[in-house]
Amino acid sequence: MTRTTVIRNDRGMALPVALFALVVIGALVAGIFFTARIEIRSGENAMGGARAMEAAQAGLQMGASQVINVAGGLTVGSTGSIGKTQLGTTGSYYTDSVTKLNKFIYLLRSYGTYEVNGTVTSTRVVHPSSEQLRVAMLLADRMGALSSAT
Repeated sequence: MTRTTVIRNDRGMALPVALFALVVIGALVAGIFFTARIEIRSGENAMGGARAMEAAQAGLQMGASQVINVAGGLTVGSTGSIGKTQLGTTGSYYTDSVTKLNKFIYLLRSYGTYEVNGTVTSTRVVHPSSEQLRVAMLLADRMGALSSAT
C-alpha cells in the first residue's frame, strides 16, 4: 500500500478572505443607506401631500365666505380666482377659484400646494362632492320657487 501525502499550502489565504469579507460588508452597508434614503424621501413626499391637502381644505373653508365677492360680477360659466394665500409661516399655500354655474350656484375649488425653498413639491385639489352640489341645487331650486312666489 502506498501512502499519499496531501500537501496543504494555505499560506497567503488570509488577505483574500479578509478583502472578500470587507467587500460583502461594504455592500450590505451601502444597501442599508440606500434603503434609508428611499424611506426618508417617501416620508417627505407623504408629509408634503398631507400639508398640501390641508392647505386645500383650509382654502375651501376660507374661500366659502369670499364666493359672493369674487363671483358677483361673473357671467354664468365663467371662472374667477382668489389669490394665492399662505397658511401661517409654513410652506403651504392655497388658491381658490369660483365658477358661476347658474344664478344661485357657484362651484368653489381650492388648489393646495406645499413648497420647499420656492419649489412646489406637492399639489392637491379639493372641491365639494357631487352630493353637496346636489343639495345646493335643490336648495337653489327651492329658493327660486320661493322668490318667484312672492
